[in-house]
Amino acid sequence: MTIFEGSQGSICVFFEDKLIASAPLTKTRPYEGLVAEAYELVEDAVRSKGLSLREISRMMMKAILSQRRYNRRFIKKEDQLLIVITMLALVRLKIYEAEDVLLVMGRKKARKVP
Repeated sequence: MTIFEGSQGSICVFFEDKLIASAPLTKTRPYEGLVAEAYELVEDAVRSKGLSLREISRMMMKAILSQRRYNRRFIKKEDQLLIVITMLALVRLKIYEAEDVLLVMGRKKARKVP
């Protein structure tokens, strides 16, 4: 599995102690932006579709579990971003704790040696 790194770092999603997705963090798409997208995903599902929170969490878990099977082959960058946003939404719904499934890594730039 490839860990995608952006100018601000990366975010990784773990499920059952396996890395299943990674997304780059950039100035245009920071961590707070991904969290906002996840919140918007949940709100849109409730408002437009009329789904209950239980149905939403069940659908998202189904998507995560189906993605886990494809862990050995390459997953497109866009699909991994969708998994990250889905897991952030599951954290929002309090299905998982953020510390258990997410790893946010900032980018550390090398120091210049005088």
